[in-house]
This record gives sequence, C-alpha cells and structure tokens, in this order.
Amino acid sequence: MNEPNTVTYDLSEVLKELKQDIKEVNQN
Repeated sequence: MNEPNTVTYDLSEVLKELKQDIKEVNQN
C-alpha cells in the first residue's frame, strides 16, 4: 500500500495548500 506515486501526489497537494495559505497571509 506504500506506493511512492501516492506519497508524491500527497506531497504535491500539501504544497499547493501551503502556497495558497502563504498567498492569503501575504495579502493581509
């Protein structure tokens, strides 16, 4: 069940969310 592809996908999703959060913080 530990597929590298899944881990990579999860990491990219987390990075997207983090980037969005950073953008919102910078706007304030």
